[in-house]
Amino acid sequence: MYKIIAIGKNSVQATVSENEEALVFKTIEEAEQYVVTLNTDLLLPTNYKFIIEEL
Repeated sequence: MYKIIAIGKNSVQATVSENEEALVFKTIEEAEQYVVTLNTDLLLPTNYKFIIEEL
């Protein structure tokens, strides 16, 4: 299981979540695809970088 962490330019970290629940992915490929979606759909400002952590 994997989760995505957003890290802002000020080094503040936040778990990517929906409806106050952390998004959890079964495979790293699913998590990677979600990061691509975040970047291409401009859901978050470009001053974030994303890392994927294994649970």
